[in-house]
Amino acid sequence: MMENVYLTMYNRDHWRVINSLWAAIRLKIFLPQKVYVFGDAEDMELSEKISLVLKEYGSRGEVQQVIVDLESFVDVTNAMMEVLNEEKRFKNRIAVDISGGRRTSVAGALLSAWNEEVHHAFYLYVDDGNAQEGEMSQSGPYMLIPISHQRIHDIIEEGENAW
Repeated sequence: MMENVYLTMYNRDHWRVINSLWAAIRLKIFLPQKVYVFGDAEDMELSEKISLVLKEYGSRGEVQQVIVDLESFVDVTNAMMEVLNEEKRFKNRIAVDISGGRRTSVAGALLSAWNEEVHHAFYLYVDDGNAQEGEMSQSGPYMLIPISHQRIHDIIEEGENAW
């Protein structure tokens, strides 16, 4: 059975990861059954938070952590490609979220997403008026951030519409 699978980048600020997931579920109607968190260390607290959000929306809430050096473009790309290839074998719908990632991990994630023709590549931009230009600031839960301050982009969808 085809499932929705969501790949995201670890960030010490859990709100960056959680809020992007919430936006993907609520605004892009993408409810994953499985989430992979790519990070340089295990963070069980983040996994529990992700699972809780997923279960609130009716997903089984499976979360897997993939340990990878987020500063290594090659390591991130290889790890993502491995997961993407595995999930594509099952014909799953795949979304990659780059909102919480660092430049190196974002580049690896986008290259992997493009090469493997994933269905979505999400980026949540939140402007609270205090952030530097292009910087995302999230001081709390997604539901408490005014919609007028948020923009979730699906880079794959926007790219297809640009051609």
